[in-house]
Amino acid sequence: MSRHRACAGQIAKGLTLLYAVDRLVKAAALAAFLRRATPAPPTSWPPVTMLHPITQMDNTDQLAANLTACANLDYPAPRQHLLLCDAADRASQACCRHLLATLPHFNAQIVCVPATAGPVAPKIVKLMAGLAIVAPTSPDAILCLIDDDIAPRPTALRDLVAALAAPTSPISATFGLPCYTNWRTPWSALLSGLNNANFPAASALLTWLSPPPRITGHLVAYRWHHFQQAGGLAGLEDQIDDDFAFARRLLAIGRQIVQTPVCYDVDNDLASGATLARQLRRWFVLPRQAMAGALTPREASSGIVISLGVLVPPSVALLAILIRSRTTALALLATLGLYSGSALINEGLLRNPSPPPPHRWWTFPLTALLLPAYALAAALFANDEVEWRGQRLRIARGGRFERLP
Repeated sequence: MSRHRACAGQIAKGLTLLYAVDRLVKAAALAAFLRRATPAPPTSWPPVTMLHPITQMDNTDQLAANLTACANLDYPAPRQHLLLCDAADRASQACCRHLLATLPHFNAQIVCVPATAGPVAPKIVKLMAGLAIVAPTSPDAILCLIDDDIAPRPTALRDLVAALAAPTSPISATFGLPCYTNWRTPWSALLSGLNNANFPAASALLTWLSPPPRITGHLVAYRWHHFQQAGGLAGLEDQIDDDFAFARRLLAIGRQIVQTPVCYDVDNDLASGATLARQLRRWFVLPRQAMAGALTPREASSGIVISLGVLVPPSVALLAILIRSRTTALALLATLGLYSGSALINEGLLRNPSPPPPHRWWTFPLTALLLPAYALAAALFANDEVEWRGQRLRIARGGRFERLP
């Protein structure tokens, strides 16, 4: 037994050392990524059309705050905004009408989209409805898509457009890094902590190893003529991960997608543990079903290598439970300390306008221990059904989906 305890202690110490390297490398990668110089501005700023798919939500105050941030973007050329609401969503429409009345500089139009097979129109149906009524106004026009839970920072659009470079550049799409800002409920705090401690740093490190395999579609800018050359969104109505599917279309015609250091803020209000569980299930079932078979060996191996670090805290915790020794307990404390410290460093690097308050710091150890284990179980063992925006969906391999009763 003493031999087993000694072996477990050595394994725990080795894992802790590897985890320290993992956290240090990722923090350094994120810091270096965020310090990248902003590309030189174009000689003439192109016009931009922004499409805002809006899904019925309880908190219209938050919707108003996000749309106000969009209205106040610092961009030196004409912008047109299409607010794509469900036809039956009176609350969101009223919120949008109020903003149009109180923000005279907000050049926006409300578009009501009928529901299709479910209670609300899917995001891609809303986007296609918007695309059907607008067209590029110049050869260098920009199309920007932004989700309704995103608050862009003032220079976000300017920086995304500058990163697209000259019209002759092969770069077709630019997107940034999400910074989660909601700590109001324990469940929202767990989601925000999990994302900010892991996703931005992993994404930054991935830019050094492989081109991004997909677009993060919270906030993305496209060269409109490249968007059209790739076929637009036609045929993606039943594709659950249209951001990934469209990224593959762009890559197939020789275009590039680029992740930029542009940070934007995400406010997700989660009212219960069940809501959090459904969100995490979507996050990890969707990539398994939509992306796994389409990634190149380089993309897949880069993603796996970068993601392995999240399994270290649960592994050390398991050792500490099975082999109760001073060494394994200290290793666990050190691992949790490394995670929590790096999480707070990431918050500073992201310049989170709503950093985690001290009374939510207890969520960091939980995100280090429980959520990665849940995510791994969801990715490996969950079936192909998810719940999304009030609908049950079955996701097939390749990303096609069908609605369930």
